[in-house]
Amino acid sequence: MFDTEHSKPLEDDKLLIYTRNGIFQARVYKGDRKYIHRSLKTRNLEDARGLAIKFYYEIEFKREQELPLQTKTFAQALDEYIAVRQRDYERSKTYKNNASYQQEPISLALRPALRVFVSSNIAIRANKASQKTAEPPDSVYLNLF
Repeated sequence: MFDTEHSKPLEDDKLLIYTRNGIFQARVYKGDRKYIHRSLKTRNLEDARGLAIKFYYEIEFKREQELPLQTKTFAQALDEYIAVRQRDYERSKTYKNNASYQQEPISLALRPALRVFVSSNIAIRANKASQKTAEPPDSVYLNLF
């Protein structure tokens, strides 16, 4: 994996600098037996040591602030978004084809309730008309659709 003659442990063995094809890399322990690797993009050992220590303290800062240690690339985020949208699309196809999903439009579903409401209001108005009270005309209640 890496060239052992150029590997240098730093910061109490929590940080390791090694070379891959002559370019220095850094490895920081993430936890749960996982590591974060980063290319330091240099061939100079002293520059690599400074960049690696800076990388180590960035990771430590993120850990203390409970920030994500690694961020996703745009391509990874886009792939996840496409997968979620595809899953939702597949779910909606099966859900809409289900017979229990087939519903009437809201106006059709409310018509029986409105009929009861209108008929009960007509009965109330007929009762009040016998008592000679002023009521709005029946057309207000009947012209709902």
